[in-house]
Amino acid sequence: MKVGEPLFAFDSKLPQAELKMAEENLKKIRIEVPKAQAALDQYSKKVALQRAVVKAAETKIDLTAAAYKNAETNTSEAIRLSAPMTTQAKLAERLEVDPALFKLRLDNTIAKTDRDLEQAKLADLESANLQLPIDEALAAVAVAEAGVAKAKIAVELCTVRAKVAGTIEQIHVSAGTTLGVSTRGTAVSLIPSGPRVVRAEIEADFAHRVGSDKKGKEVTITDHTDGKLVYKGVVEHIGGAFLRKRHGGDGLLANETLVLEARVIVTDYNPTGKSPLRVGQKVRVNFGP
Repeated sequence: MKVGEPLFAFDSKLPQAELKMAEENLKKIRIEVPKAQAALDQYSKKVALQRAVVKAAETKIDLTAAAYKNAETNTSEAIRLSAPMTTQAKLAERLEVDPALFKLRLDNTIAKTDRDLEQAKLADLESANLQLPIDEALAAVAVAEAGVAKAKIAVELCTVRAKVAGTIEQIHVSAGTTLGVSTRGTAVSLIPSGPRVVRAEIEADFAHRVGSDKKGKEVTITDHTDGKLVYKGVVEHIGGAFLRKRHGGDGLLANETLVLEARVIVTDYNPTGKSPLRVGQKVRVNFGP
């Protein structure tokens, strides 16, 4: 058994369905990004077009003003030629009521009004924040992507995989087995490959005899019931605090006995001519004097 290989799997129909929904939701939301970008591109064209409209309106003002100026000059000269004695005040009155000049003044006024309206439209367009829909669409995509990632994790968690390389000794589950938070038994017994490790528990009465100088030293390991089964090991670590025992039996109450824990690497767990040191085998560790 290699690292990452599946040990067993839970029913994943519901997580798979949720993943499918999350992926479809992501597809739908992603469509909004190019839509928002297209709206921004179209908006830029509208702004450019509206600026051109405003410029054309300003040109119309200039043209109508020039037309009125020319007509006023020509009309004034015609009146002076036909009535040389016309006073300036009388000339102004005749120019004021002249139908052609009135029409040209009206055209210029209308051109200014049209220009003001087009400028207002341009200001309204330029004040719009078309980047906001794009930012909102991108944020929605990020949320949807996170939803897909979460759904994928849920699906992946339905398959229990080996965290370490080793050998499967027992399988306690099969199709239809129900596991829950109250399940106390193991589903699969996986014996890790590599060196054997012994966790020696040192009770308080003997803790003073096992100091930091024991780290790296060779120790003797014997079977709990058969002192003739002897193995060698090296102390890798000695705990710095009294902790509860790892295994307190099958009772519901935790074992309150506090011990120091030492980790010993077994250097010859399978000596020639002797029974090998097996995982779970109860042993004693002699740290020496």
